[in-house]
Amino acid sequence: MALTPDKLPARITFTARPYQPRAEQGAWCFVVVPAKVHAALGGARGRIPIKLFLGTSVFQTSAMPFEGNHCFMFNAQMRAAAGKEAGQLVKFVLEVDRGKRVVKVPADFARALKASPLARARFNALAFSHRKAHVEAILAAKRPETRSRRIAGAVAMLAGSK
Repeated sequence: MALTPDKLPARITFTARPYQPRAEQGAWCFVVVPAKVHAALGGARGRIPIKLFLGTSVFQTSAMPFEGNHCFMFNAQMRAAAGKEAGQLVKFVLEVDRGKRVVKVPADFARALKASPLARARFNALAFSHRKAHVEAILAAKRPETRSRRIAGAVAMLAGSK
């Protein structure tokens, strides 16, 4: 019997080794949640939004169904926060993320969205992960011209003109 969200434990601590399916340096990794943690999460079968605590950093991610269990991505930022790489034993602390997922939209992108009501409406209708991907792409730009181009491209795509 699955536990209801209000009956789930506040925080779960476990250790695991991140798995890297490809040999290339810097390739993505994932962590398979141990069976006891899966059971503590109520044995859910769908995606579970989680907060992952690594050192002093907190990451919002999701535990996805994987072979009757769950797994989550262990990206480069998470590896840096943990000071660990694939194959090394890592202490994880996670909790179910019960809060509303909010993406902080940079001011320049917000102005561009405000100028295009259709783009803004479509952006607001996107899933959290898609809104986050748009914002992260914009924030990752190193040069102002690149950032402006990415903002214009995102607005054009959302408005359906690209």
